[in-house]
Amino acid sequence: MLRDHLRQTEIRALGWTVVRFTNDTALGEPWRIDDAIRDRARVLETCAPS
Repeated sequence: MLRDHLRQTEIRALGWTVVRFTNDTALGEPWRIDDAIRDRARVLETCAPS
């Protein structure tokens, strides 16, 4: 858990966004991952400075 937290902190410090999914979702409902990433990208686009 601590290692995941540290890795996520480092990734965010680089300006990346972290979106997590369970293994069950990845294996059983991969379209939900696609939908979530597209939704998150739309949110980031609306927050980006012009």
